[in-house]
Amino acid sequence: MMLKWIVISVAILISACQPTHQTTPTAPAEPTVEAAVSTTTGETNNLWTETEMDGVRLGLPMPHGWTAETRDGLILVEHMSSIATEEPASGILLYLFVPQLDHFNLPDPEVDNAALAVLRQVVNMPQEIGHNAVASEPVPFVWSNHQAAYYLLSNHDGIKTIVIAIELPETRKLVVCNISLPANQIDRVRAMLPTVLDGLTVNGLRLSGDDLNVLPDPLVFPLS
Repeated sequence: MMLKWIVISVAILISACQPTHQTTPTAPAEPTVEAAVSTTTGETNNLWTETEMDGVRLGLPMPHGWTAETRDGLILVEHMSSIATEEPASGILLYLFVPQLDHFNLPDPEVDNAALAVLRQVVNMPQEIGHNAVASEPVPFVWSNHQAAYYLLSNHDGIKTIVIAIELPETRKLVVCNISLPANQIDRVRAMLPTVLDGLTVNGLRLSGDDLNVLPDPLVFPLS
């Protein structure tokens, strides 16, 4: 069951941080797969979370103290508020999902970076990112031999988001990772990216967080 305070957090933090249409879950359905398997590495107890969306299996280690839900993708929340108050979560919210791409123009993945092509379309569509949001120009990079791209987004509510898209050329699909947090915490996000996303698996293939060190430090978000 999707926890009510996670629904509130997602609505506040990611409503304007990703393509809408079919890529934004507005009325969550039952998850395809939901799992949280406890594993132990040395003295650290880690939770492994995974789900399947549109035929793509996503998995990610969950940092200690975070909360995860699998509903229309994989959601990890850094800090949870009180159940009694039902206040929105604070800190980082990470959302992994597989968007529908039938309303985008897709290039030949053997020639062009499809992740970059889609994000370039998204940032020029106010109906996709939000009419009160400002996005940076998407930048390509390579993540564990996968073509990828990212852009930075600021909205009028003071939420900052980095949107990363990863190309799956063999399936003509993308995996999108949105990481959102309040503006007063943006100094934290760049340092945490390689750690939080290290060990992300897509259809069983592990992606290295070290590859995210090619991103600029600090990340300069556009002015909203």
